[in-house]
Amino acid sequence: AFLIFVFSITATCGFSQDWYGGLDGGFTISSIKVVNETDYATGDFSPRLGLHLGIFGEYGFSERWFAQLWLNYDQRGAKFKDSRTTSAGQSYSTDLKLRTHYFGLPLMIKFNFLSSEKVDLFGQFGPEVSFLGWAKMKGTETLDGSTSDIDVRLNDTWSLVTTSLVFGLGFEFNHSETGNTFVQVQYNLGLSDIQQQGFNEQYTSDPEARDRTISITVGYRGMFGE
Repeated sequence: AFLIFVFSITATCGFSQDWYGGLDGGFTISSIKVVNETDYATGDFSPRLGLHLGIFGEYGFSERWFAQLWLNYDQRGAKFKDSRTTSAGQSYSTDLKLRTHYFGLPLMIKFNFLSSEKVDLFGQFGPEVSFLGWAKMKGTETLDGSTSDIDVRLNDTWSLVTTSLVFGLGFEFNHSETGNTFVQVQYNLGLSDIQQQGFNEQYTSDPEARDRTISITVGYRGMFGE
């Protein structure tokens, strides 16, 4: 339904010369930030690489100010390692990869800091609502030298809807009258807890965790109308 909505926006762009549309693709560098770390006994998160795809409609209020509505697909998640001694005196370690897949709807304000015949420098800012497609955790855990595999689907314990703020910076290369290419970097600052229950069943606490994602993309932006 959201994809149809975005396409309907770009389909009507022909009625105004101030409407634009485009798409981008690239990769993400994502991790997880535990907010109340005092509740999280041990363990460290590290970044995970993923993919990003996006399509957008854009309206230009002037040569410098634009409003954008995106539909994004992002691969997020993190790597997680832990090594400790349990209360029973057993050695415990785990090595996990968390893979999450989101469909996001960012509503962005874009401003061109620098406009020239060849290149524009722009910044972006706005809120995003993300909907969980699916989430999975894979890896191993070792208890007193005995290793077992972990392969768990997390959709029942992960939050289905999350919110964030997105900040972006990019260059657009003006090489065509009908469309230009751009390169942009965006930082997605998660505002809401991404989990409904604890990340690891070994913990009795339930810390609040939030996404942190950087996306680096290359895209195409075209004008509709004359």
